[in-house]
Amino acid sequence: MEKHALLLVLALALGIATGRAEALPDSLVSIDNVYEYTFADPARAEAILDALRDRQRQPDADLDRAEGDFYFNTGRYYHALDNYARLLENKTILDDDTLHMETLHRMISCYDGLHRVGRQTHYVRLLLAEAERCGNEAMQSVALFNMGKILYNQGLKDEGYRDMQQAIDIMEQSDYIYKYDNLRYNYNVLVIFLEEDQRYEEELRVLDRLEAIATASTGDEQYDMQLLDDKALKSVYAHRAVALNRLGRTGEAEAAYQRFLKIADMFSRDNYLIMPYLFDLHRYDDIIRMNRRREQAYRKTGDTISYHMRTIKRSLAHAYWAKGDWRTAAGLYADLASITDSIKEREQQSAAVELAAVYDLHEKNQRIMEQEAALKRRTLLALSLTAGSLLLGVLLVVAWVSRHRIGERNEALVAKVDDLMQAESLLQAERAARAELEDKLARMPHPAPAPPATGTDADARRQENRALFLRMDAEVREHELYIDPDFGRDQLTRLAGVDKNRLAEIIRENTSSHLSDYLNNIRVAHAIGVMRHNAHYALHAVASESGFGNMTTFTNAFKRYTGLTPAQYRKAKLGKTDA
Repeated sequence: MEKHALLLVLALALGIATGRAEALPDSLVSIDNVYEYTFADPARAEAILDALRDRQRQPDADLDRAEGDFYFNTGRYYHALDNYARLLENKTILDDDTLHMETLHRMISCYDGLHRVGRQTHYVRLLLAEAERCGNEAMQSVALFNMGKILYNQGLKDEGYRDMQQAIDIMEQSDYIYKYDNLRYNYNVLVIFLEEDQRYEEELRVLDRLEAIATASTGDEQYDMQLLDDKALKSVYAHRAVALNRLGRTGEAEAAYQRFLKIADMFSRDNYLIMPYLFDLHRYDDIIRMNRRREQAYRKTGDTISYHMRTIKRSLAHAYWAKGDWRTAAGLYADLASITDSIKEREQQSAAVELAAVYDLHEKNQRIMEQEAALKRRTLLALSLTAGSLLLGVLLVVAWVSRHRIGERNEALVAKVDDLMQAESLLQAERAARAELEDKLARMPHPAPAPPATGTDADARRQENRALFLRMDAEVREHELYIDPDFGRDQLTRLAGVDKNRLAEIIRENTSSHLSDYLNNIRVAHAIGVMRHNAHYALHAVASESGFGNMTTFTNAFKRYTGLTPAQYRKAKLGKTDA
C-alpha cells in the first residue's frame, strides 16, 4: 500500500514539474483547486489549468475566467486581459448582466495593474452605468471604489476618499459572494492612502476592520485561496506598528511589531512594509540584518533583477547612509540604479513577448485575409483578360494607373509617418529620461544645492515651463490619460499644478501647438500603434481605443497629423480596406 502511495506522489510531482496534464488525478483537476493553489503553489495551479483545458470538461467561459484570474493574481496582466476580452465576447456572458459586470470588474483590475488610467476609467464608467441600470449595489461599489482611487491619484483626494468610503459602506451591507475579497483589497488600499496623508487615527480604525475580516472564518467566498488571510494580517501588523509609533503609542507599536516578526518568514517579500517603523526608530542594524537575509535568499535562486531586490537595495542604501557609511551606501545606490534600468529593459521585452503571444492569433488571421484578397485580385485580373472587352480593358488600365499614382502618394506619406513616429519615439525617450533624472535628483537623501540662477526672468520662466511640461507629458503618456475622451484642460491644469493660462503657455512653448492639437497628436500616434498591432480592429474601435469621442474628430485629427485619412493609411500600410 505504501509503495503504491509513493508511486502516486512521484507521478503527481512529475506531472506538475513537466507540465503534463494527464499526470494529474481527476480528484485534483477542478476550478476550485486552481484558486486554492494560486498563492500557495502557483505551479500546481497552472498544471491544473492545463489539465482542465486538455480534458475539456468545463464551459469555455468558466475556463477563460479561471485562467484570467490565475494570470492576474500572478501578475501577468496582458495574458489576463486576453482571457477577459474573450469573456466579453462570449454569448453566455453577454446574456447575463451579473457575469458581464464581473468581467468588466476584472478588466478594470487589469488596467489598474498596468497603470493604464485611461482604459481603467473607460471600464469604470461602463460598469457604473450598467450597475445603476441593473440596481446591482455590489458592482456599483466596485465601480465607485475604483473611481475614488482614480480621483485620489489625480490629486482630488477629498473626492477620492468620499467615493472610496461610500463604496466600502455599500460593500459591507451587500451579500456579494466575493464580498470579503473586495473588502480586503479596499481596506488595504485605503490604509496606504491614509498613511501617506498622515491620517493615522483613521488608519487604525481601518486596520481594525481589516484584521477582523482577515481573522474571521466567513465561509462565504466561492473560492478559497490558501494563505490570503495570513498575507492580510502581516500587512495589518506592519501598518499598525507604523501608525501607533507616529502617534506616540510606542508600547502598542512594539507589540504590533513583535506580532509581525512571528510571521516575518511568511511572504517575506512583504517585509518592506515594516521598514518605515524601523527607520522611524533608527533601527538601522535591524533593517540591514533583515534585508541582507532576504538578499541572500534571492541570490541563491538567481532572482537578482526584480522589484523585490530593488526594494531591498533601497532600504539597505538608506540604512547605511543614515549610519554614515557613505562608501557602502554609494555602492548600493549604484546597484539600485542598475537594477532599476535592468527592470525597465526587461519589462519592455516582457511586454513585447506577452503582446506578441496575445496577438499571434490575430496576425495569423490577418495573413489568411491577405492571401484571400490576393487570390481575389488575381481572379479579377484573369476575368478581365479573358473577357476580350477593349472598353473594359481600357477602364481597368485607367483605374489601375489612377490607383497606382494615389498609392504611390499614399505610400510616400506612410513612409513620412513612419519617420515621424520614429522621431517622436526618440523624442519621448529623451523627455522620459530627463523627467526621470529630475525625479531621481529630487529624491536623493541629501540633494546637492541647486546652481545659482542665470539669465533673465523670462529665461527662468521658460526653464520652469520646460520642467513642468516634461513631468506633465511623461505622466500623460505613461498612464495613457489621453485615452479618456473627456481628459482635457481641467485635468491637465491639476496635473501640472498651474492655472489654465499658464498651461496654454507651457504647451505653446514646448509643442508649438494648442491644447487640443497636443492631445489629439498623442491620440493619433496611439491610433497608429493600435492599427499596426490590431489589424482586425474596425476604425471606430481604433478611435475609441485611442481616446477620440467620435469618428469625425478622429478622421480630421488623423489627416491633419499624417496627411491621410485613417482608412487611407491602413490601406497603404496594411493592405486592409474594410473599416
